[in-house]
Amino acid sequence: MIEDKGTVATSPFGNPDGSRASISEIQKDFIKFGGSSVWEGLATRSDDLTARVIVGRKGSGKTIYLRCLQAHASEQDSLYADQIQQSLPSTENVVKFCQFFGESVLTEKWMILWHRAILRSVLSHLIHSKKLSEYVDQDTVSKIRNKYKSIIRDFGTELSIYSQVSEIIRLHNTGNQITRYLEDPLWMELESIVGDVIKNCPPICFYIDAVDEEFAHAPMYWHRCQKGLFYQTMRLLRDAKLGGRLHIIICIRDIVMSSVYKSEHRTRYHKEPHIRILNWDKEAVKYFFNEKIKCLEDKYFKGNFEKHGKNIYTWLGIASINNSIRSIQEDILDYLLRHTRLLPSCFQMKIVQKM
Repeated sequence: MIEDKGTVATSPFGNPDGSRASISEIQKDFIKFGGSSVWEGLATRSDDLTARVIVGRKGSGKTIYLRCLQAHASEQDSLYADQIQQSLPSTENVVKFCQFFGESVLTEKWMILWHRAILRSVLSHLIHSKKLSEYVDQDTVSKIRNKYKSIIRDFGTELSIYSQVSEIIRLHNTGNQITRYLEDPLWMELESIVGDVIKNCPPICFYIDAVDEEFAHAPMYWHRCQKGLFYQTMRLLRDAKLGGRLHIIICIRDIVMSSVYKSEHRTRYHKEPHIRILNWDKEAVKYFFNEKIKCLEDKYFKGNFEKHGKNIYTWLGIASINNSIRSIQEDILDYLLRHTRLLPSCFQMKIVQKM
């Protein structure tokens, strides 16, 4: 049931890595939860333009949801949807920045850094993107390049937010240096100019992903990095000048969101309509599993699926499995779910390993 195509192994359920699977494959096999509020963030539709933060455990499908949102937005002529940003800053740079500052101010410093990086990235797109540059007059471009060259360089192409975070950190070697740069009063003027420019542009959508890849290498430092990104994203949402035209959509780990809920701001973000929490429980995973099985081709079924339908029993040809430790016959569906940590990616990986 597994085919080896070069170095890529595929299973009947597709590639379990949401960042590597083709978007056509994702859209074709995406399991919809009907838009019901019962499923919370799992019911997020690809045309949901209000989503700003996707929260979940590693393997919960954050990247899949983000890619669906980006794919839909990129098809809309009325929007400017950048590619999903996945080139993370190095863990070395993240640790370096965190060590510049004390515990009490670190999250705030990350918020400022993300804000400056976002402004720099937006400017690079406004100046060099074919779709956006037509809305920016050359006098404004010249003014930005001349008056604000102490805080931004002359960009040669569109740049990602991640790249600008890395660049700012690399250019400064002490906490005092980077603080003077981040708190330069010219930033307020530049933000006002950007706000005036994007009033005439289509809404700009940036997508930030890949937060899981390096998290385990330095969890304490990446935690603060993500927390600062979360707070800055929500602050931009409320920004009078930028909030209506600049949409930053991000993925963060569930432990970062838990930290926010434990802070004094927990009431502000509880049931926040712009936050989508991928809360996989047993019922949700069971629904996902059964719907995935219904999508399989006929050749994968051993039982009489014409009569009994496509389900786990006609797929595997058995209804139970012997649990020798507990001395019982355990339902095959319960057995499989028990070994997946109730995560869809773990389920798909488990199937690949077993086959």
